[in-house]
Amino acid sequence: VWLGAGALTSPWVAAVAALTATVLMTGAFHLDGLADSCDALVGGGDAEHRRVLLDDPRHGTYGVVAVVLQLLAQWAVLAGLPAAAGAAALVMAHCSARTGVVWATLGARPLDAGLGAAVLRARRSSDLVAAALWSVVSSVTLAGPVGLGVSAAAALAAFGTRVWGQRRLGGVNGDVLGAAEQIGETAALVAVVVLVNAGWEVPWWVGS
Repeated sequence: VWLGAGALTSPWVAAVAALTATVLMTGAFHLDGLADSCDALVGGGDAEHRRVLLDDPRHGTYGVVAVVLQLLAQWAVLAGLPAAAGAAALVMAHCSARTGVVWATLGARPLDAGLGAAVLRARRSSDLVAAALWSVVSSVTLAGPVGLGVSAAAALAAFGTRVWGQRRLGGVNGDVLGAAEQIGETAALVAVVVLVNAGWEVPWWVGS
């Protein structure tokens, strides 16, 4: 979508099209987690109040603002990238952010008996290895050795989000893991911009 729209329109419109496709493909699943988490983690008072806000299906001001800023940040990053670099960035961001969530489950405590608890119970050591390999292989293939920096940025952002959520709530649920994925995506995209500004060029097999 990014490459096709970019060939027909401006990078600004292509970025909107790519993000819209992502939201539709994922059902805004992780964005919903980001909104719920920000309502609770930023807007809540004590831990009990935060957990009440987390369970509320309605989105408050902090949740809405978080989604707007998240999409705006990703749009701004993509719109400023060349076509090939943007395509590589999108793939690396999605792969690296999801890997970051898998690794963020290390040391996590389930907050309730919902989806997050199911993920934490089901996660095996082999999942950590498989996720890391997938992220490293995809990033290095698309960006060379510097792609490891993109993977690291996403993983650190996802892990940091999980730690923040656990400290504020006393545990982790699916919403917090969704927020970790979204923040990891943005961190990966920003890392690509840093690389491009530092002179990184897309490998020939990506840019051709």
